[in-house]
Amino acid sequence: QIIAVTAKRNLQEIPKGFFMTLPPSFALALVAVTGHQMQEHSLVQEHILETLQRVGVTVLGLTSCTQSITVLVSDQDAEVSVRSLHRRFFGEKIDTSKYLTT
Repeated sequence: QIIAVTAKRNLQEIPKGFFMTLPPSFALALVAVTGHQMQEHSLVQEHILETLQRVGVTVLGLTSCTQSITVLVSDQDAEVSVRSLHRRFFGEKIDTSKYLTT
């Protein structure tokens, strides 16, 4: 069961667990889909990737644990990512401002 979709914006460095090289001025965002026993539900990861691809968001990295699946995207894609994933999993439009943090 999915509980929330949130994003942490304006990351200036690559978070632990992600391995890549980016230009120094490239801002990143972590978008997390949180729920129960997320690693056991491979379809959730598939739905996340399909949804983001459909709206033109490039996923730069992905990691998961028992309670969340987190994708790394460019900061400029954070809002559309949260909005589209929220719509996909909860079926409603939202005011993204309360789901985006810096």
